[in-house]
Amino acid sequence: MNDLLYKLIYRSLLKREARRSIVGRNRALKNAERGKFDRGDVNVVLVNLWRHYDKLSPDIPKEPTVGARHNVRFACMTLAFYTALLEAGIEEDDAKVLINDTLWRLYKKAAFLPRLIARILTSDLKRRLRICVKTFMFFPFSEPGYKFEIVADNSSENAIAVKWTRCPKIDYLRRQGAEELCLACLCNLDYPLLEYWGGRFDRPCVQAVEHAHYCHMRFNIREEGARDDGIGQDETR
Repeated sequence: MNDLLYKLIYRSLLKREARRSIVGRNRALKNAERGKFDRGDVNVVLVNLWRHYDKLSPDIPKEPTVGARHNVRFACMTLAFYTALLEAGIEEDDAKVLINDTLWRLYKKAAFLPRLIARILTSDLKRRLRICVKTFMFFPFSEPGYKFEIVADNSSENAIAVKWTRCPKIDYLRRQGAEELCLACLCNLDYPLLEYWGGRFDRPCVQAVEHAHYCHMRFNIREEGARDDGIGQDETR
C-alpha cells in the first residue's frame, strides 16, 4: 500500500470517526472551563495531522507485506494525530485518550468481519476466538512483516496464546521516541477488541515501553461467556 492510496482511504474514514468521537467533548477532558470541541476544531486538527504525516512519511520503513505496510503507516498517522492535537493545545494525556477513542472506531470496523464469520461457523466460544485471532494473523498481522508463534497455554479459559517477536508499529514508534504513544493509542486497543469478540485480553509482556523482546498475548474466553451485541445492529456507531 502506497501513501497515495493510504491517504485516499483514511482521509475520509478518519474525518468521519474523529468528528463522531471528539466533537462535543471537553477540550480539556477534566476541565469544562476550556469549552468543548466543535467541528471547526476537529477540521483544523485533521488538516494539521495530514501536514505532519506528509513530513513523517518519507521516513516510513519499507515492509515486506501489505498488512505490515498498512500498519506502519497507521502508526505514522497516529503520531501525526498526536502532534496535531498537542499543537492545538491539548494536554498529552487527553490527546492519547482522544486518539484511542477515535482509532477504536476504525478497529471495530475491521473487527466486525472476523466476528461475523466466527459466529456463523461455530457456537463454541474458544473456537470463535481462535477464528477471529487467526483471521487477523492472516491479515494484516501476517509474516514476514510480523513474527510470532502460537505458544502452549494450560489455562482452561485460554483460547489461544501468541508470542510476537516483531511488530512494525512498535519498531517505528520506538525509533520516533513514542513508545508510550504506541502503548496508549494502539496496543491498548486489544482490550476492547477482545471484549467485542466475546473474550478477555491478557498481556503478560509487551514490547512497548517495557523494552521487552516480545509481546506475550493471551486471548481468553470470559468466565460469564460472550456478550451478544447483536449481529444485526449497526456496528459502526
